[in-house]
Amino acid sequence: MSRARGSLSLIDHPIGAHPVSKEEKVIPVQGPGVEPGIVPKMGRLFLDSEILPRIKKGEHFTTLFFNSHPPSQMYHAEFIKEYINELDRYDFFRYIAFLENGDYRGWMKASTFITMVNKNGDEAATWINNGNYERLRKEGMHTASLDRSKTAQQAYDFLSNSNEEAVAILEFGRLIGIASRDGIAGQLLAKPLVR
Repeated sequence: MSRARGSLSLIDHPIGAHPVSKEEKVIPVQGPGVEPGIVPKMGRLFLDSEILPRIKKGEHFTTLFFNSHPPSQMYHAEFIKEYINELDRYDFFRYIAFLENGDYRGWMKASTFITMVNKNGDEAATWINNGNYERLRKEGMHTASLDRSKTAQQAYDFLSNSNEEAVAILEFGRLIGIASRDGIAGQLLAKPLVR
């Protein structure tokens, strides 16, 4: 797969970097509540020469995403397994995100995805390539998302009320990162509200 076809990028900046006025009395959604480290899915050489050395230098990539372009068969089960087997060694690797032509479609816990791929192999790769999100939802894909403009408290309330453990954070429909309930709770406890 060429670099252009795998139009995936690393996201290394915090979410919600806009300033908060005293009147708002809120905390923006930003790291560590949001998991912004996203690994591009490319060939094995890219994994070995770019991603793994960056991990060894201390970067934490929490999310591997697949940007499918149906009907193109970009992803193959053997390469998916290579990536997840390498990334699964790190406790910071938590999520898989699904995009179609750059647009967010859903996310899945890495452990659920690994089980799905090990069980279904080539079929799972076909679901990703063809954008079969109904089938991916049956396998455990979540679709909940919030706009980047939401505050940490609003995101926490959403997660508490929906009983979701995490939510995708989007900006103009594009995935920025995944915010976990525990990460946001830690962020809220760590920072006092402005009065």
